[in-house]
This record gives sequence, structure tokens and C-alpha cells, in this order.
Amino acid sequence: MKHATCAIVVTYNPTKNDIEQIYKLSQLIHYLIVYDNSEPSIASQLSFIHNGEVIFKNQNVGIATALNEGVKKAILAGYKKVFLFDQDSFIDEHFLQAMMNFSNNYPDAALWAPSYYDINKNAYGCFLNFNVWTRQKVSCANKEIMNVDM
Repeated sequence: MKHATCAIVVTYNPTKNDIEQIYKLSQLIHYLIVYDNSEPSIASQLSFIHNGEVIFKNQNVGIATALNEGVKKAILAGYKKVFLFDQDSFIDEHFLQAMMNFSNNYPDAALWAPSYYDINKNAYGCFLNFNVWTRQKVSCANKEIMNVDM
């Protein structure tokens, strides 16, 4: 089932497996924007994208600029919810629905970030909690909700 949402994927010389994951994402999402930072472009490998667009600027602008430009395009296209990924992000077929359900339960939140599993480290990732004088790693492996005040 496709969700009326937009996803942005930033690529830089992706592997064949990365391209396969992008294809799987294109089957789940309503609109997909791929920002290709590769030199040369890999746009020809993304010809399966019919529900979105590939942006190529002939240079590596970095992930932050690419995501920002992708979000601007998504907003101009009228999307209210945007998923941000890099090329090696892997999601299963339940991820989007779970995130949509979560966002509906917390409509005032500006950002939802799932816990993630780092296949290279064979462990769940952690987030950093910064205080005035300290820094603390916070694990979210048990799917608990972590409130963050800025």
C-alpha cells in the first residue's frame, strides 16, 4: 500500500544493493525524490522511478544541501510529511504505516525519528543527549518514546 507521503533519498555512488533498496522504497511511497550526488550521474540506473524525480547537479553538494533541496521540492508539491533517507537506508514494508500511525498519535511533534539498527555495528543506534556540561548516549532499542526539549 502506498502512502500519500514523499520520501527523499540522497545517493553518492550507490551499490547495486542500494539501488535495489531505492526500488523497494519506490514501490511503497507515493512520491520519491532521489538527489544524486554521484559523479558521474547514476540517473540511468533509476529509470524505474515513475512516481517522482531524480535531481542531478553534476557535483556532490553533500547530504544536508541535498535533503534541504528535496524538502523544498516536496513542500512545493504539497506534501505535509516527508521521509528522509540516505542511500543505504533499509526499511521493511511496515515502516511507513508504523511511522504514520505514530505521527497521528503525536500531531504536534515537528519530527519523528525511529530507532535504527546499524548492520555494520550489529547493534541498535543511539542518540546523543546534550546538557550544558555533559553529553549522554541514549539507546532506543526497546522502542520507547524519548522526549527531547530544545
